[in-house]
Amino acid sequence: MARSYIHNSTWLLPDKFSKPMQKVREAARQLKASAGHEFLRFTLDGHLVGDLGVAIAEHFFAIKLHDSHRTGHDGTLESKGTIESVEIKIRRESTGIWFDSEPEHIIAFRLEDADSRVTLVYAGPGSVLREIRPNAVIAKTVPTNVDAKIHKFTARQTVSLNQLAKHFTYEDFMKNPSIPFRNQPIVA
Repeated sequence: MARSYIHNSTWLLPDKFSKPMQKVREAARQLKASAGHEFLRFTLDGHLVGDLGVAIAEHFFAIKLHDSHRTGHDGTLESKGTIESVEIKIRRESTGIWFDSEPEHIIAFRLEDADSRVTLVYAGPGSVLREIRPNAVIAKTVPTNVDAKIHKFTARQTVSLNQLAKHFTYEDFMKNPSIPFRNQPIVA
């Protein structure tokens, strides 16, 4: 299946991520074969892939992760003297992603089949959510000094990787990154 968001933005993952993921993927294949039921897929999704995406983003981008999971954003970056929220999303099998609030910045990846490459689908302002779904009601991001557990959100918004990709040009981003790099990626 052709993906419209692949535009020279596929990066090689460092061995510290790719080698363990290859072992996990092989273990999932063995579990599926052992179970003997076609409907049991043992997909690599949920927290495993989500946490991998956060670790990948922290490796490549100059962001500071929170010490624990927070609803609405995974970390922060310093921009023009202010601290701004960053939400990180990654998908492997599915393309739909959801947001409980509008972060200042979004980083979205697609983990490629070989688990040794990741495609940067979007890296930019969170206001893109209003452009994609102008009539959606979505809360502004949880302030960094407020405990997310006590903050009430007005709605959950779902968008696809392709919708985000339509608002992102990798070449322009690389000329003037809105989210600074920590480690320069190697294009696959």
